[in-house]
Amino acid sequence: MPDKFTSWMEEHFVPAAAKIGSNKFLAAIRDAFIAIMPITMTGAIATLFNVFVRDLPTSYLPDLHIADYCSG
Repeated sequence: MPDKFTSWMEEHFVPAAAKIGSNKFLAAIRDAFIAIMPITMTGAIATLFNVFVRDLPTSYLPDLHIADYCSG
């Protein structure tokens, strides 16, 4: 079964994917997304860190007085 599916994909899907992948405009967009991905991931992690350090103790855990220790 996997061999039949693989051969069907190679026959029908791979030529179209190769054509799309060789287009210089689409390749430029792909490379731009790849280049910007580390910056996007860093921003996402910084946002999560901000929620856990600043917003979560004051909004959701006020009875533990964690904000008193974090705000300096």
